[in-house]
Amino acid sequence: MARAPVPAIHEAVTAALARVGQGRYGVACSGGADSIALADAAIEVAGAANIIVMTIDHGLTAESARVAEAVAAWARDRGATAIV
Repeated sequence: MARAPVPAIHEAVTAALARVGQGRYGVACSGGADSIALADAAIEVAGAANIIVMTIDHGLTAESARVAEAVAAWARDRGATAIV
């Protein structure tokens, strides 16, 4: 039987953070569905005040700056720190 994805992601993030220990955590986020899901789970598990979402405007496409700013705005709306 398949497991629901959100609880499974939260469990994986919880396990990873337990290995690292308490503190602030940096989460790389491209803006794709998988990295948004990971960043969202980290915010839920660790608390927004403990998460720094990092995204890069790589300049490889005309949309890269818009995507990077959208990721940062999403993270800030969730209460996390964001760095472009």
